Amino acid sequence: MRLPRRPREFALISGVVAAALALVAPRAAHATNHIVQASEVAAAVDGVANAAFVEIQPLSPEQVLWGPGQFNGSNGQIEASSAKLVFMGPAANVLGEFSFPHDAPFGSAFVLIGTQAYKDLTNRPDPDFLIPAGLVVPGGQVCFRNSLENIFFTINSCLTVPMMSQAITPTASGLPRVTTCPSGFVQCSNVCVSLQLNEANCGMCGRACAAGETCRAVPVSRPPVRWARPAAAPSA
Repeated sequence: MRLPRRPREFALISGVVAAALALVAPRAAHATNHIVQASEVAAAVDGVANAAFVEIQPLSPEQVLWGPGQFNGSNGQIEASSAKLVFMGPAANVLGEFSFPHDAPFGSAFVLIGTQAYKDLTNRPDPDFLIPAGLVVPGGQVCFRNSLENIFFTINSCLTVPMMSQAITPTASGLPRVTTCPSGFVQCSNVCVSLQLNEANCGMCGRACAAGETCRAVPVSRPPVRWARPAAAPSA
């Protein structure tokens, strides 16, 4: 006979216990922001200066968790963003970066990132994200990358910006910003998060960890508790 499973609740754990659990924490649920590819880019759409866009194609509907708060990085802190765009000039010099401030719409076939000048074009779809002008330059590159904190799922998908105008078909998601979340995630403040690992929403939306604490899901039969991190040993 199969014994009933003990209820899965949430504890805020720190120190050695947290480090040990981190080694076995389920990471598969977070594989939701790296199976994508950069699919199209242009610097001056319809001949309009600074009317630039970048198009990203998620290769499955759930690969859109690009914003903050998905999981802990190597330093035990929630990353400020899971993914970013890196813009480079013709000499491979970095012109700037754009960290995604929120997730892309769940179920997106394409996600469009564009400048305000691009958005102002009346015959083109509105972008899902706005980026500053001057970052997409002819002969340069735009790369979709994981953030530095996102150490578990790496990606570096790059496109070279064409030197001159060519036929383009920019495609936006056409979806609201957040409608639903992939399996294993819930929506808290318009962001899909894992309640098992998210320090700002540990076990429930809005239940934040204190300084020095981390969030882990463990099988316990009592309400969530917080353990203070042990004081560091004095240096010799």
